Amino acid sequence: MEWLTIKRNNRRTRKLFTRYFNYEWAKNIKKRKVWIAVYPLALILFVLNLFTPHELDDYNYYFFRFCMISILTYIPVVYMVQFVKLMYLVGQITADTEHEFQFRFDQEGIFYRDSSDKLETTWSELTHFSVNKNCVYLYNSQGRLRELISKEVIGGNNFKNVLELAKTKLNRRRF
Repeated sequence: MEWLTIKRNNRRTRKLFTRYFNYEWAKNIKKRKVWIAVYPLALILFVLNLFTPHELDDYNYYFFRFCMISILTYIPVVYMVQFVKLMYLVGQITADTEHEFQFRFDQEGIFYRDSSDKLETTWSELTHFSVNKNCVYLYNSQGRLRELISKEVIGGNNFKNVLELAKTKLNRRRF
């Protein structure tokens, strides 16, 4: 395959990483089934607590309310903190990259190059892949994202070819 020239687009990069972040979060929430029971229960208890008569010096009432609010806000707060960290890191990475780079993939691996650097990822370094809408995520043996390849960046035909290579070379990631 010949080299594709890709222009850096910070907005598109943030959008792709946001999509990846939301995809991983949805998978992790589904894995932790306890939250499916805890959230509705905490919400019901919180609402019941609001309408329960109490005295002003009843500290158990306020402690219980604090606990329910903490449970209900835990996941959204963790999500926002991690999302802000991710966007900060994406901003740092994109600020350090060239405005244009070249991309190529074949039976050997995935290759990037720009005016000052080259990056090669062989298929043997990757173990799993997953597909989310128009993106393919390629993971290493530790389960870390190594490559994020999008249809809107490399084009439809190239995306199909990468997807076919991933299906033949890697295992589909199961959660």
